[in-house]
Amino acid sequence: MQTIPVFCGKDCGGNACPLTAMLENGRVTHVANNVAAGKYLLGCSRGYDMPLELYAPDRLKVFMKRR
Repeated sequence: MQTIPVFCGKDCGGNACPLTAMLENGRVTHVANNVAAGKYLLGCSRGYDMPLELYAPDRLKVFMKRR
């Protein structure tokens, strides 16, 4: 399992919270707090749910075209 540093830019008041993503076979399996950020800068549920949004079956995979 590979761990890479990521951030959540959802602008919910945390101002780009630093997180770590755990990769398994090229897919994000888990998101957790980044220990390098210290004990007072923690992520929230919106950041932890990034894999659900990334791999949602109803997400847009191509650009929408205006008619």
